[in-house]
Amino acid sequence: HSNRWFATANLNGFLPVNNWLLSSQIGALWTKDKQESYTENLVTTVPTIGFPRTREIGSRDTKLSQFYITGEAAYSFNQFEPYARISYIRYFSRTSFTISDPVIANPPQPSDDKDDFLVGGGLRIFAANGFSGNFEYSKRLGRDDFDEDTVSFLLRMDL
Repeated sequence: HSNRWFATANLNGFLPVNNWLLSSQIGALWTKDKQESYTENLVTTVPTIGFPRTREIGSRDTKLSQFYITGEAAYSFNQFEPYARISYIRYFSRTSFTISDPVIANPPQPSDDKDDFLVGGGLRIFAANGFSGNFEYSKRLGRDDFDEDTVSFLLRMDL
């Protein structure tokens, strides 16, 4: 048995200035996931002598609430639109993780960063023949025990 809740609210703004498109977004996100513990029965046609046929899955309670603000500047020329974006994210609550080790008395714990930045940019393409696409790279900055680099590519075709 589990319960999952999710809520988000955003306010977006766009300001075209000649070939420039300046945009911003401010918002908040809240999510909670609570799952009760259960026993998983393993079903197999292969003999499992010496291996357990059940597995205990512990309960899980995960939560996250955050505030974010984003700014983007794009410049349109011909069928191309390069852009740059920066987002600031502030975490109000989230599930913390604790590391325990039977050998080390007090192992180092992960940092509980309360905020970070997501910076990136890309290129949008609007072709006249019904094709459009987007290539984007982003990197998360300002967190201690966490690295994130994202590359995405999207291609669309109007039918």
